[in-house]
Amino acid sequence: MKQFLFLILLCTLCHAQETFENYTKVTAYRLVDEYEDGPCSVLSYIQQERKTGKYIQAAESYDAKLAYSLLKYKKESISQWTKNELKCNNKETIPNMFVVEVNKFKDTVFTTANNCSLFLPKEEAGYFDGHSTIIASFTPEMAAFFDRDYKLEFATRKIDSIPYATVLINNKPLYKKNRKGFEKAIHKFQLIKTDSVFDPDNSHKTYWLNDMEIQFDGAEGEISQLSATRTSYAFPEKYTLTINGILLGDEEEKLYEKFPESTKYRNWGASFNDLNDNYAYEVGLKNSFNGYVIFYIKNKRITTIEVNF
Repeated sequence: MKQFLFLILLCTLCHAQETFENYTKVTAYRLVDEYEDGPCSVLSYIQQERKTGKYIQAAESYDAKLAYSLLKYKKESISQWTKNELKCNNKETIPNMFVVEVNKFKDTVFTTANNCSLFLPKEEAGYFDGHSTIIASFTPEMAAFFDRDYKLEFATRKIDSIPYATVLINNKPLYKKNRKGFEKAIHKFQLIKTDSVFDPDNSHKTYWLNDMEIQFDGAEGEISQLSATRTSYAFPEKYTLTINGILLGDEEEKLYEKFPESTKYRNWGASFNDLNDNYAYEVGLKNSFNGYVIFYIKNKRITTIEVNF
């Protein structure tokens, strides 16, 4: 019996080791728009932006063939592809970068527009891919990622909008309410914080009700911003924020149904360290000057809702 259990354990360990040794991942970054007089390398934008959005879009692939092909082409290009001087000097833009991981090994591959050439920064040289082997190695998903015209999409992008009257706490509308109106309709605030560290003559107050932080602004002192964050604490009295029927803790997929345009880009604002988590969606507020709602996502659920009237 002991020998049998030992064999099972040995097989499990071997399988785990095999899985680890076969780990491959490719993270592709695209420069889809540029600053005016900005840097010429996608790497500089990545270091400045730090998140996906208007300037950088990213995609991941765990396809082993793609990972090994990119490493192979980087090595072969020096001796087998046509070399051209290609200086990154704000004239020649290097818009694409692939971070290739194979087990514990990691390398970076840069390519020019349309993945026509492989670029080596130290040499300031491009190696022309005359047979389009880089593109041929792409998975269908990676090919689709590079085929999209993100700049045009963002220029014509429209987000979904909802009536401001659908922003509610315990079914009571918030728009245009001042502090007294808020407390009369909903509840007195439990905590008021005053921040005057940076400007003693112009103190800033925030008001708290359970997990909601609220600010008032303007001549009439009307509500200007509300931020609610999901917590595990069970408050004695429940005050529920709803946005067009959406609640804190709801699954991300609920947003897909209600806001198809706003959720078209499903990693907007995601950190480059984790493209599939901790991102956000924006929805406009109708009849409210520049008003909007942001839903923050983590672990596929809504963890924070920010309302700006």
